[in-house]
Amino acid sequence: MSTGHIIHTPSPSGELQEFEQHGVPQKSPLLKPFHKVDDWIGRVELVALILLVAAMLVLGTLQIVMREIFNTGLTWADPLLRNMVLVVGMVGAMVATQSGRHLNMDAVARILPKGTRRWVDVVVNLVAGMSCAALVWLSIQHLQIEMSGPAHEVVGSVLVWHIQLVFPISFAVMAYRFLLYCIDGLLGGQPLSHEPKIL
Repeated sequence: MSTGHIIHTPSPSGELQEFEQHGVPQKSPLLKPFHKVDDWIGRVELVALILLVAAMLVLGTLQIVMREIFNTGLTWADPLLRNMVLVVGMVGAMVATQSGRHLNMDAVARILPKGTRRWVDVVVNLVAGMSCAALVWLSIQHLQIEMSGPAHEVVGSVLVWHIQLVFPISFAVMAYRFLLYCIDGLLGGQPLSHEPKIL
């Protein structure tokens, strides 16, 4: 059984402390197939994030070089880069959700007893999952409006709504994870410890 995600951070005295992330309970063996799907999605996300960031760096550098040296540039590069930032942000949010680095109330959770933290995590993950599910529906509604209006091209045959597909996909993945964490907690997965261990 997984013990969660561990991060390392220096203490005020300079020693390295080990913290386990809050909000991600231990994986329940009963949900192993669902966690395998999540792990597969996580690998795809990580590869996509690396490729997107690399492409942004190359394209941004190329634009700077062309403008400074040749006094020109790619007319489609700037709108594409702006949209890529949006996609990177959403993919990054998915990666953060899986690794337990999404926004949470660690300061409050640290003062709660471990047993209480478990149920707080269950409720928080349930609310987060339902919120993301609602955002999936709203994203789909937005896409339908965008698709029914005049076509707005980003570059070539790539339209704005093509890029905006990242919204329902991202929120669906995050809803899946939050609800999976919620069920893990209900099945007995303990919340991860906040007590630092000096390495």
